Parts: sequence; C-alpha cells; structure tokens
Amino acid sequence: MPRQHRLFLLLLPQLLWSCGAADTGVDTPEGEAVPVRFSTYIAQSATTRAATQPLSNITDIASLRAAGFGVFGYYDDNKTYDSSADTPNFMYNQQVVWSTGDKAWTYSPLKYWPNETGTGESDGRTDHLSFFAYAPYLKGDPRLNFSANNAKGDPTVTYTTPNDLGQCLDVLYATKPDGTSPYTDLTKQNVGDSVTFSFHHTMSRLNFNVRAAFDEIAAGSNAKADSTRITVESITLETEGIDATEPLFFTSGTLNLRTGLWTNAANSSAGTPKIVLSGNAIGADVRDQGDKRVYEMLDANKKVIPGVDNTWRNAGNGYITLLPNTALTTAAPKLKVTIVYYTTSDDPRLVLSGGHSRVKNTVAHTLPGFIFERGKAYTINMLIGMTSVKFTVQAQNWRDPITFAPMVEDWGNTGGEINFDHIDQ
Repeated sequence: MPRQHRLFLLLLPQLLWSCGAADTGVDTPEGEAVPVRFSTYIAQSATTRAATQPLSNITDIASLRAAGFGVFGYYDDNKTYDSSADTPNFMYNQQVVWSTGDKAWTYSPLKYWPNETGTGESDGRTDHLSFFAYAPYLKGDPRLNFSANNAKGDPTVTYTTPNDLGQCLDVLYATKPDGTSPYTDLTKQNVGDSVTFSFHHTMSRLNFNVRAAFDEIAAGSNAKADSTRITVESITLETEGIDATEPLFFTSGTLNLRTGLWTNAANSSAGTPKIVLSGNAIGADVRDQGDKRVYEMLDANKKVIPGVDNTWRNAGNGYITLLPNTALTTAAPKLKVTIVYYTTSDDPRLVLSGGHSRVKNTVAHTLPGFIFERGKAYTINMLIGMTSVKFTVQAQNWRDPITFAPMVEDWGNTGGEINFDHIDQ
C-alpha cells in the first residue's frame, strides 16, 4: 500500500564572523628592527560549542586557533602593489599558529618591517608591504592548491570538494576590519603594533538533521522500539531539470585572496550537478550498516547505534561546504533533495530473512526558487515517520565578517515557514 508523504520546509538565516592575528617580519640594515605582527579576534556565539570543530566550520576563536591561517606577503621597493606583476617575495603560504604558551599568534622565521618611509629618508623613498591571508592553513593537501611562489599578481587558492564529504573545508579570506579593503601598501609607521585581519566566509555551509516520529505519536516523543532502527543510506542534493545547465552550486573553484571572489567555478562530473552523502559522510549514529539485525548495528564502542530516533541528530559527518553560483540567470532554480533510509526490525519468527525485516524508503522533494548564498549556513531537518516525511529547511546567516572586537552576539533569525502538500515520487 503506497505511503502518502508530505514535506514542510522552513527557511531561517545564520551569521558567523572570523579575524586573524600573528607576528611577522624582515630584518633591515637601517634603524630599529620592528617585527611585523598580525592580530585576530573572533566574536563567539551565545550558543555553546565544543572546544574543537571541523575545518568545515570555523566560527569562533577556538576553531580559528585550531585551524591556523596562511599569509602571502609582497614587498615593494619604493612603489605600490601591482596586482598583475608583483610576486609573493616576502611570505609564501606562511603558516601562522596560536601558541598557548605565549598566548599569541606566532610563525617562523620572524620577519621585520622595512625602514624606508618617505620624508624620513634622505632620498624620499618609501617601501611597502602587502598581505593576503586565508584559513584554514593547509600545505600539501589535495583540497587546497595555491598559485606558485613565482606567479605574478594576486595570490589564489583553488578548492576541490573531497570525495569524502565529511572532509569539506570552510575557506575564508581576510581583509582589513572594514570588511572590504585588502591590506596593501603598508609601512611600519601607518600600521602600529599589528596587522589585524578580518576573515570572511566565501562559501555556503550545509548540514542535514534527522529525527523520527510516528504520526500517531507527538513529535519528540520516543517512537522507537528496542528491536527497530531507522538508518540513513544516502542523501542527495542536486539541481533539477533544465536548471542543470545553470547549477545552484559548484564543487571546485579558484579564490582570489585580494578580491575574495571565486573564478573558474566548475563541477567534478558531467550532467546534472549533484553531491551524494553516503558511507562515512553519513553520521555514525544514523548510518545504515547494510543487511544486519538491529543488535548487530554497533558503533566504535560496540554499542547498538541509536539510529534515527526522537533526538535531532546530524545526518552528516561534519558540514558540507559549497561554492554558490552567484551568476544565476534562471528565474526559478530548483533544488532537489532525496533521502534513502531503511527501517529494520528484529523478529525471530522471520527465519528465512535472517530473523529481521528491512524496508527501503526513498523520498524526494524539489524546492523551486531556491538559491544558495555566500556566507549563509543551511540546515535541512528531516522528520521521518511511518506514514509521512516532513522536511524543515533552515537558512541561517553566517555573521560575516567575524567581528574585530571580542564580543558575544546572539544568532539572528529571520524568515518563516513554507508548507508543501506533496513530494516527488
């Protein structure tokens, strides 16, 4: 007997912010050597977070300190920065790390400001430094590739979405605290004690939450028997129909660290662009383990997994980050979300099927007019019941850029509920 499915989608917006700090410098023969210093502060949300977070979600001072950041530095002798001809001759992907002992951002080798500064020099010459930064710091990782150390012009970072979607990155770039201007043409006199970076999210963040409830039982009540588990095999996200020629998102692109803009955006496979969470990209608590009885579905501690129960659980192993398509021309883009899940029940009377039953369910919904936006975090909540599946989509603004002053801010929520009375079969 076919089941009737209904979906409800709710859109809300979330904000996040980040900034970076560290010391750098280069020795000069004239005057007192002054080290180049970087500083960073990040506003923390009122929401409690764990001390460590994945690199797909750099949201507070603890997560930035864990991730570190990289700096590209350019030295110009008596001229200003040239975005088409200069090379990173002062720093190249310089790792900056937080030292818990020194309680400061540190790097090596330490470098210093050049001393020539206009009217203070007999020849009127002025030397300049320009800095561009990104986070998280990586080296030799296939997810991030950098323009060469002899490449002319702005430094760039090329991101490729990993096959294991649980290893996505939240790629940030830095500006001055005003949120727009790059750090170009600096002298030690006009900088003061430090170069203060304000980091910005350049992508969209996405995660999926799942929860179980039978229609006969109020949502949130325990609708799970000890001998039954609901487990997730896969979740698929794709641009549907004719909109496949204008995808809502990309899986790779090149980020300019001066402008903060993505170029060369592309998708790794031909045809309809899609991403599929499966295997290790699904959270261990709800991941389907194949044709097993419930008491054989064990976690790393040899305990039976909870599966999809009356608690909201992250269906993904971390967050997914996407490059939003900011050049859409279609009037009504369509985003399709599909979940494949199993309901497994142990029954010793089912001898021929190994003492258990498994029912596979595939549910899809197409959301018209949906657009991913840079700097926004989206959560798709899926309430799974025996006679219906209800989807709740939250779109929350990342507070971008991460604030310069240390302060605590609440999340900002806007939007309302959109109800759908059918789903695609």
